[in-house]
Amino acid sequence: MPTKFKYYTTALLLLLLSQAALAQPDATSPTEKKEHLKSEYFTLRYKPQVGTTLYDIETVVTHHLENGKVFPVYSRTQIAYENIAVDLRKNRWTFDRYFTKFTTFDRDSTIKEIGSINKTTRMTYSMIGEEIAKRVVDTVQLSEDAQFLFYFFKAPKILLPLPEQRVLYGATWEDSRQDTVRVPGGTFYYDVKYHYKFDGVLDTLGGTAAVITSRQEGIFYGEQQRPGEQALHFDGPISGVDTTYLDLLTGRVASRITGVRIPVNVTASHGKPSTDALEVRSTIFLNKSNMKVTHVHED
Repeated sequence: MPTKFKYYTTALLLLLLSQAALAQPDATSPTEKKEHLKSEYFTLRYKPQVGTTLYDIETVVTHHLENGKVFPVYSRTQIAYENIAVDLRKNRWTFDRYFTKFTTFDRDSTIKEIGSINKTTRMTYSMIGEEIAKRVVDTVQLSEDAQFLFYFFKAPKILLPLPEQRVLYGATWEDSRQDTVRVPGGTFYYDVKYHYKFDGVLDTLGGTAAVITSRQEGIFYGEQQRPGEQALHFDGPISGVDTTYLDLLTGRVASRITGVRIPVNVTASHGKPSTDALEVRSTIFLNKSNMKVTHVHED
């Protein structure tokens, strides 16, 4: 009897506890689940690949004029990251970055100068995306029309900065970047601040990817005066968002999707000011040839 009594008492207690939990799930379950999800730390790192890694990039820059006219320009490119050297003791990775394909066109024609680009930049990065050295091996001089657009079509910064320490979901960090574009008769400046966030992980067919989102804010300004024409001043705010998927096993970027908008105030030395707008949409995907076999430098 004592044994049966103890058994029934325990069973009754468990039943009452389970019913109490079911009676108020909103008070306990979500909080416990949230804490469980945030209990894992992640190390976000790049891992140099053997050989050459290829990325396919599609970009469209749409110029909206104040009179309602719209002029889109498209670009389809492929960029290579060719591994040159890896120094694990110094946490450094050196590679050559260059275009293997570069085609840019609008509705009517192809910009010839951009279509011929196949230039090389030797770069050294740390495994957390810190740019240590950059040397342009060769370059190209573009026409006036191509130079302004080249800021949006040039080699993207695929290796964004990563936190030095292990991080939880929701971790945030910042970075800034200043770019100068010189065109005939003038110079344009792009001053942008990036707000990064580790949003979580995503299970993919090939593994698990860290999802890193970025909010961009900054300013664009510049001046230009072509021979025989009046001086023009340009300025406007830069705003944008992008999402990067970093494969946690291979340590390489699987894809990146970017959107940027710049309302541009155009002030002429003589005449009425106007307001245009530039919209940029870009997608970067790891080329399928890199997905067949994975080679990774191990520590």
